[in-house]
Amino acid sequence: MCPACWINGLVAFLAGMGLLVVDSPYTPFIIGIAVILTLYSFWQLWKGYGRWKNFTIEQRTQNWKAIRRFIYGLIVGAILATGVFYITTEHKHEEMYRAPTMEECAAIVKDNFSLFLNNLKSE
Repeated sequence: MCPACWINGLVAFLAGMGLLVVDSPYTPFIIGIAVILTLYSFWQLWKGYGRWKNFTIEQRTQNWKAIRRFIYGLIVGAILATGVFYITTEHKHEEMYRAPTMEECAAIVKDNFSLFLNNLKSE
């Protein structure tokens, strides 16, 4: 498969699918752009497949190497992005998922119980 066509098709497909998660007042237009990008990506992949049929063995080997390098770059980029976002938000996750101590639990129960008693008295 022609690496330029394949990479263009993959990038257009990822951009089209990425637009589908956007929530805005212009959602119908964004969905239309996503559909256009997805159709363009399929067309690029089809064009690359058509060119692939006429390649020699050496060209096919070179193209697979280029495609493999691109995929390796995507994987390394995804891992690095995940690591960076995890490191920058790690303290927030610890705050969100920290288990309360026994004193904090007792204070919460005491406050809720006093609210419950106050509501009973007012009725």
